[in-house]
Amino acid sequence: MDYPITIAGGNLVKCVGNALDYSTPMTSFSPFYSDIGLGFDHAGGIKCLFLHYNRKTTRCFDPFMSIPSSVKGQECSATSVAQLLEDGTAHVAFCDHNTWIVECNGVRRFDFSVSHDSAFAERRCSVHEANIRVFDGYFPTGDARDPDRRFPFVLGLRVIAGEASGSDGITGQIQIAPDAGGRIVLAFSARMLAVDHETLLNRLNAASGSVADAVRRSQAWLEQAMGNLTLTAHDERECSVLSRCVHGLLSNSAAAPGFLSGRVSAFPSRGNYPTHYLWDSCFQNLALEQMHARLAEDSL
Repeated sequence: MDYPITIAGGNLVKCVGNALDYSTPMTSFSPFYSDIGLGFDHAGGIKCLFLHYNRKTTRCFDPFMSIPSSVKGQECSATSVAQLLEDGTAHVAFCDHNTWIVECNGVRRFDFSVSHDSAFAERRCSVHEANIRVFDGYFPTGDARDPDRRFPFVLGLRVIAGEASGSDGITGQIQIAPDAGGRIVLAFSARMLAVDHETLLNRLNAASGSVADAVRRSQAWLEQAMGNLTLTAHDERECSVLSRCVHGLLSNSAAAPGFLSGRVSAFPSRGNYPTHYLWDSCFQNLALEQMHARLAEDSL
């Protein structure tokens, strides 16, 4: 890059780089004001889900989606995770709130199930059309101060490209094989608290048909979320710090449920404090108001 450089919505992804750490609840992959975060390590696929809800983040479904292939290289950017596998590629990108796409090429087959997480209680599966499965259940809250001992969770899976066979994902594995072109494309969507199936199904049916389209949607969301914010970096280190601060603020913001539905709430940290606190919000607003006034107004 040539310095000084202006950091704005159009180039935030470039400024942040492709070596982000998505392995912890503090730094999960969570765009589109989502309260679901994806965790990645150095294995193929998605390591786990982080549910940024209540006073303590819930880590669940570990592993969430395991691809039986060695990872030769991995790039984690603000809009996608790309894995170069021993026998193909896997790409993950969000295309909507709590909704993401997994696209695999050259992967021979993998299995999916929600039954291995014993904390996911009263789990059940329903089939909506031939290519959509919805899993309902409950997770325990992780802090004694939470008013409820458990909360409802729903996860939807849509097979866009590929062939699903086997069991229902609860009593046994769902086996997913590639299509004739060697391609697998899956859409996932999740909801907590407000677990109506209609919204979930609408998001699954409107999901991107490819990671390339999901990345375009993510870029458009980033540009809208950054609003009028423009920062100037005078060297590489300053560029990295400023751009990661912006990315952190946006990743720590989530669409609010219940009576605050339609507004965006800023967390102090989606890993340790995925709830809303007046003290922290007042300081965060000093930055949020520079992006666009709506984010600051929502937090207050």
